[in-house]
Amino acid sequence: MLSGLLTLLLCTMIAWSFLAWDRTQTLNAATKELAAASQTVAGTVRRTLGTLDLVVSLALDDLEAGQLDRKGVYEWLRRQAAKDEQLDALRTMVVLDANGVAQLSQVPEAVGYDLSDRDYVRAHRERRGLGMVIGTPVISRIPPHRRIVPISWAMLLPSGEVDGVLTVAASWRLYAQVFAGLLTRPGQTLALLDSTGTLYAVDAKHWPDAEEEPQRPAALGEWAGSGALAGQVVTANHLVAWVAVRGTDLQVVMSEPLGQVLRPWWQRVFLASFMVGIISLGMGFLSWLRQRNAYALRQAAELAEAHATEAKAAQAKAEEGERAKAQFLAAMSHEIRTPMTGVLGMADLLADEPLQPRQQAYVRAIRTSGQHLLSVINDILDFSRFGSGAVTLEEVDFSVGEILEQVRSIMTPQATERGLKLSFDLDEHSPPVVRGDPTRLRQILVNLIGNGLKFTRKGGVDVTIRCEIVDDKKVWFRFEVADTGIGIPKERQASLFQPFVQADQSTARKYGGTGLGLAICRQLVAAMGGEIGIQSTPGQGSVFSFQIPLQIGDVVIVKERAVLDPAVIRPLQVLIAEDVEVNRDLLDATLTRHGHAVTFAEDGEQAVTMASEHSFDVILMDVQMPVMDGIEATRRIRVLPPPAGSVPIVGLTANVMEAERQRCLSAGMNKVLTKPVAWEDLFQTLAGIATGKAVPEVAATPAPAQPPVPASGGELLDLARIEKMRTLAGPSKLVQFLQNALSLAEQLAAEMEELKSQPAELVKPAHRLAGTTLSMGLLRIGTLGREIEHRALEGQKVGDLLTLLNQTLAATKEELGRLQLLSTGD
Repeated sequence: MLSGLLTLLLCTMIAWSFLAWDRTQTLNAATKELAAASQTVAGTVRRTLGTLDLVVSLALDDLEAGQLDRKGVYEWLRRQAAKDEQLDALRTMVVLDANGVAQLSQVPEAVGYDLSDRDYVRAHRERRGLGMVIGTPVISRIPPHRRIVPISWAMLLPSGEVDGVLTVAASWRLYAQVFAGLLTRPGQTLALLDSTGTLYAVDAKHWPDAEEEPQRPAALGEWAGSGALAGQVVTANHLVAWVAVRGTDLQVVMSEPLGQVLRPWWQRVFLASFMVGIISLGMGFLSWLRQRNAYALRQAAELAEAHATEAKAAQAKAEEGERAKAQFLAAMSHEIRTPMTGVLGMADLLADEPLQPRQQAYVRAIRTSGQHLLSVINDILDFSRFGSGAVTLEEVDFSVGEILEQVRSIMTPQATERGLKLSFDLDEHSPPVVRGDPTRLRQILVNLIGNGLKFTRKGGVDVTIRCEIVDDKKVWFRFEVADTGIGIPKERQASLFQPFVQADQSTARKYGGTGLGLAICRQLVAAMGGEIGIQSTPGQGSVFSFQIPLQIGDVVIVKERAVLDPAVIRPLQVLIAEDVEVNRDLLDATLTRHGHAVTFAEDGEQAVTMASEHSFDVILMDVQMPVMDGIEATRRIRVLPPPAGSVPIVGLTANVMEAERQRCLSAGMNKVLTKPVAWEDLFQTLAGIATGKAVPEVAATPAPAQPPVPASGGELLDLARIEKMRTLAGPSKLVQFLQNALSLAEQLAAEMEELKSQPAELVKPAHRLAGTTLSMGLLRIGTLGREIEHRALEGQKVGDLLTLLNQTLAATKEELGRLQLLSTGD
């Protein structure tokens, strides 16, 4: 009995220690989730207000410079509001004179209102408001009389005197809708308030009527009473996370009831209590059994030698009881760990459950808008990384000549489409190998050459590289990119490398672009320790040049990396998850030709099952598959027990965007390769796995996006890729691959023709068409597939592209026949 009580006490202490740790982990995980969501909300508010402040500040700068008057500023901002939904607040703009009397407004009856008693007007007149001032919520005096938050700026004359105040009546209802979309559980609340505790907005779930004042969440009072100034805090009834909106007096507070957060933990407490009770009863029974056997053993020892056999039997029985106790404890330990693992695993799976229909609608809307803004966002993200110091340059050995060949292959299709020539001239005295960041150097060249081609109608772009060797360790390279384009006026050249600047205001409308490309180039060159400049004459062209220092590298390292022979890689057990049969055939022929054993899964669910039942050296995981995609399959493999859960996973995707790569890596993939697969990269990856080295992740700095091959022009076939397939798979297999790829393309074209009135349904077959045909060298078909996918994501019509696709299929089939690359039965 005493042994059972001691066991109960010991198990209780162990279980309580574990549960206390588990409670801390549960609170920490929930706190991190709230903090991350709060950070996202704060970033959204900051970016929205920052965009508004940036546009208004540009107009007010022109006023202060004497280029616009008060009415000119008003009219210019009205035009900007009509162009961009993010500037919708400017539709409520009111311009006050220096005395605080309304002079300009879209509401005629508002003109003449005296607003001089408003706090923000006094702040600007007394020069206490520098830049954008966010006022406290008030009821508007201008019809309709509703709750608004005034946002204002001082209008300064060239003399520095205050000419007036520009104010907009911002409605925070939009934020309430955004907040509601970020809530993942029913009890969570999101609130926006200032440092004085004034409430600006809460999520739409807790603020259903915008005409009424928002109700103050109970968690705010607990949080304010806790004395916490920043970060996160656990109050009596809530878990609260707080993030300041940088550059403003606003702060985002997100909360969740403590009982809701700890509900799964309490379930584990009940389970642990039950298991402790079972173990204690078992230990008490075994202890009693041991004591009884020990008593019998003592009695037998007092008997004569004749009873020795009986004593030995009793001893054996006691030992058997000890073994039973050990086996029981082992079984109980396993039974405790198993449900605990299940509980924790199910908690992870709940986070990935399908969203509600309304949330799905939000996601679709965000995706459609995001595709439209993707190119702008990529530039802004890259630019922002420099502003935050988040960009780190690589230091690796590479060949400048090899980088130029990569740039030539990237930019030649764009030059050919425009009927322009593109030439490269590398100094013959250049070192064969240098050390630096080849990805960023390639990004600079692609950006400058792309600009030259974009603004050139005839002639071309010449790239000249000269070098000056300083000593045996350092060399200066000078890169010149000369075009015969439209040229740039001298007065605009000085500001050309500033962010959001182009040669004139018509450039963005005519040629597109964000005005960030050259600013990013300047920052990259500066980070490398160099300088960038321009010489240009309007109508005659431009010469962009930059100089950077590079260290002389190791020739041996680059040669070893360049001459990798796939035949020297030891045979691997490879699981390939790929839903397209043509792609499976190509990978099968290529890998088995070099001795690798290949197993196929046609969707992510099959891949998870096979990975759990068999041992593989590596998994090649397609991202877009039916039933279960590659992202979810990777997550589920990663929670399997070793060694299945730690197998290297290499993602294969036709999406070349950096966001897609990060999504794959976050799911647990070790590396991401883009389709069409570069075989050298694939074999380099397999070589690393075969030698036991860690699979290297893709470089943290994004590779430059390749300009699209023109859909209606350029080459029908990628002959270099076709020739590579002939080398890897053999002539007969090549014909089979091309035949199957063409047949699949015709099937997908027919499927898309039926779905052309449903853009959302067009995305998947278009994605499959691009990923498969580009891998097989059917260049123009694959390019059309990508363009159809892009338009479908934006909800645009694709009828003209489908017509062009059918014409291209016929032309490609004819060209393959002419080159004798189709079977005779076709």
